[in-house]
Amino acid sequence: AAPLPLISVFPAMQSKFIDGAVGMGPWVDLSFGFYQTASNYYSPGLHAASAPLSFGINRELWDSLSENEQAVLHMAASSEYVAMFSEFSARNAAALRVLRKEHGVTLRSFSTELLNAVGEHAGQAVAEVGQADPLSGRIYESFLTYRRDGISWSRRTDHAFVSARSLPFRYAAS
Repeated sequence: AAPLPLISVFPAMQSKFIDGAVGMGPWVDLSFGFYQTASNYYSPGLHAASAPLSFGINRELWDSLSENEQAVLHMAASSEYVAMFSEFSARNAAALRVLRKEHGVTLRSFSTELLNAVGEHAGQAVAEVGQADPLSGRIYESFLTYRRDGISWSRRTDHAFVSARSLPFRYAAS
């Protein structure tokens, strides 16, 4: 089945055509009123770790630009991503508080067993695609290397940072 357009998700949940949906985060979910039909909020998201964006430009136009112009476009796109991601994170945090405190949404976590099962099936599907042809094989091997290294790195950075941020220290009042 094809995914529903975001505007169609709430009516589909309201009519019980679907029982739940993967949203884009608390800020979007709050603005679409999903809490009115779904009082449980599960994490972690299984489809994406962050908000992937893309910037497309006609190849002929890109090639006609100078290196400096290409660099300016690259920096503008990168800067916009950082600004968007920062705003999205701040607004998601505030919206999650509203969903919980004002609308009674309950936060829940997927079980380790479920996450392992999803991971096993995803791994099988990706491996199957990775064996389709030589190019897919090279891409798959690159993905596996990055995944291994990325997990190792994020344990020492992102996970460690979040753990440190979660310690019960207090900021002094000014």
